[in-house]
Amino acid sequence: MAAGRHFLRGLRAALSSMAQTAPQGAPSSRGLHAGRGPRRLSIEGNIAVGKSTFVKLLMKAYPKWHIATEPVATWQDVQAAGTQKACSTQSLGNLLDMMYREPARWSYTFQTYSFMSRLKVQLEPFPENLLQSGKPVQIFERSVYSDRLHFEALLNIPVLVLDVNDDFSEDVTKQEELMRKVNSFIRNL
Repeated sequence: MAAGRHFLRGLRAALSSMAQTAPQGAPSSRGLHAGRGPRRLSIEGNIAVGKSTFVKLLMKAYPKWHIATEPVATWQDVQAAGTQKACSTQSLGNLLDMMYREPARWSYTFQTYSFMSRLKVQLEPFPENLLQSGKPVQIFERSVYSDRLHFEALLNIPVLVLDVNDDFSEDVTKQEELMRKVNSFIRNL
């Protein structure tokens, strides 16, 4: 039990320092607002509210943007540590499915694994073509901060809330309206 508290204390300290300082080579938030460096945005929302559908719409509307989707396929094919996919590997299975079937047993494991996979994606260097574009934008389907953000914290950062009550996946008019709001939000960052 004490080891677990020690681990959590160390993890909190590491995350706290990450939240306060930009990774080496990454622009500071002041630089983002001054128009330098890529604008990094995150799409947040509950399960099954249309995040992935919205991400596909963004990919279609803005092919020059770098869009990182949630690594769901990774969560559905968890490999044992130290194994190689090329050889006969020991698959631990579909962690996402395991979490849905037995949430009391697998929720913490899934939450930790999904956090680490999002962290890995968000710490990767910016793609060269993104850095060379005039106004680079990088979109993440969920942020590493998703698990700890509270609504009050959002009061101090720019947020675009898209309240979509109707299905927008096939309605071109609704898609165009969403893209106008996104354009306006990006221009005002």
